[in-house]
Amino acid sequence: MHRACRKRVGGVRSTPRQGSKFLTLEDRRAGRVRWKRQCSGCGEFFMMRHDQKYCTKQCADSSRRLYPPGAAQKAASRARKLSKLKTWDGVADAEIFARDAGVCQLGENCKYPGVLIDPEARHPQPLSPSVDHIIPLSYGGIDVAANKRAAHLSCNVGRNNRLSESEKAFMVAHPELVLPPEQLTLLPLRRKRGLKAKTPKPAPVFYESACFWCESPVLRTYRADYVMCGKCPGSTAGCSVCGAKMVIVAGSRPPETRRCRSCPRSEPPPRPQKSCVVCGGPLYANNTIGVCQRTDACKREYGRIYYNK
Repeated sequence: MHRACRKRVGGVRSTPRQGSKFLTLEDRRAGRVRWKRQCSGCGEFFMMRHDQKYCTKQCADSSRRLYPPGAAQKAASRARKLSKLKTWDGVADAEIFARDAGVCQLGENCKYPGVLIDPEARHPQPLSPSVDHIIPLSYGGIDVAANKRAAHLSCNVGRNNRLSESEKAFMVAHPELVLPPEQLTLLPLRRKRGLKAKTPKPAPVFYESACFWCESPVLRTYRADYVMCGKCPGSTAGCSVCGAKMVIVAGSRPPETRRCRSCPRSEPPPRPQKSCVVCGGPLYANNTIGVCQRTDACKREYGRIYYNK
């Protein structure tokens, strides 16, 4: 917590989050620094110190016996899957395993039929204990004992959220185990791997042009100034240098300017060489002033032309 958020009142640290909405007028006049809070175990209001959750030690011990360690954390993680909607009825996972006598309840989907769940195994061992929801949380099933059953971890992971015919019938027969429609719309959408929406490819555009030899219409997916249909004899033209046969279907140049791969290409015309007007040295091709900066005289002339243009 940041230092600026802490304040010391009467020797007891408190935070702005711990407001005084449970503090009565008499408590305020008396200058009491402890706030009233509702006990998480018995529900009675008590004067808390720091961040107390229970009014007495006996109330805290009874709550710990009722909920084994880790039960509330697992229920909170399931509530996050239900868009932070808490539907847990307080039945811990250990009671579900004791009710099912350590037998995997997935039936045909069980990968280890006849093998009991190992209570001492831990995640990610395949025989470790795991709680499976008959109506999956992604379909709006609530986190209560009537909707939960014991299963091997690997069997639960392999089942995922698929529904068999018997589970679909169970879902129809027990509508009270499914969230109402107004809460189902608040659930986050489940993203399926490998099922991405494919964008449709645009339809190809065809351009109609005439053959250079027989003037018959030719459809091409790109524009070309020189097109041949491939059926007339002029479409098999030779190399303009060595005379090798080449099949020309479409292109932008006539056959008399084409060359095969074995013949060298025509060299591009040489660029005109520029020279400095002061010292006569070569210039770069992108120099538009006409003066280099090699000597002091060239630099003075370069600055005069650059700033006076």
